[in-house]
Amino acid sequence: MTKENALRLVEYLPQTVPVDGLIKAFYRLENMEEEQGADEIDWDELKKEIDSW
Repeated sequence: MTKENALRLVEYLPQTVPVDGLIKAFYRLENMEEEQGADEIDWDELKKEIDSW
């Protein structure tokens, strides 16, 4: 996981996200980086997923 993507993910998360949600979000970002490439993350898709949790 790139540092830039990790920092951007933290900006996307609500301030009250529980720890298990934070862990899940980082795992999902890591999977998306492997699937799409670190520079090709669909941040809108990731945000929708996080909001649905």
